[in-house]
Amino acid sequence: MTLARPFVYMIVLFALAGSVALAHMQVTKTAPEDGASLSKVPESVQVWFSQEPKSDVSKITMTGPNGEVKLFVHPGGDKSLMGMVQGDNLGDGDYVVAWQSAGDDGALQDGEYKFTVRSSD
Repeated sequence: MTLARPFVYMIVLFALAGSVALAHMQVTKTAPEDGASLSKVPESVQVWFSQEPKSDVSKITMTGPNGEVKLFVHPGGDKSLMGMVQGDNLGDGDYVVAWQSAGDDGALQDGEYKFTVRSSD
């Protein structure tokens, strides 16, 4: 009986730790998709989450081969952040979309995804 008690405590501890990890907001999809190869720079970039992102801490940026790309950032609806591409400093090459936000638990999270533009001349 005394050996079973620590085992039960360990199971409860793992279950509680798992439920805390599941409470964090997760990225459910991106547009363009991570690793996509495109023929032109998209008109917008978007990140969807498992929870509504908190607008007061949310950011989305994009950098490309010529540096930072200007974005008009706004909530995209349907649990997402959207950045409408505003710049003309664009061209073929690798792009990185970086995001920061928080979900229901308030934990600040960040991440990024990448895509490549190769236009046909």
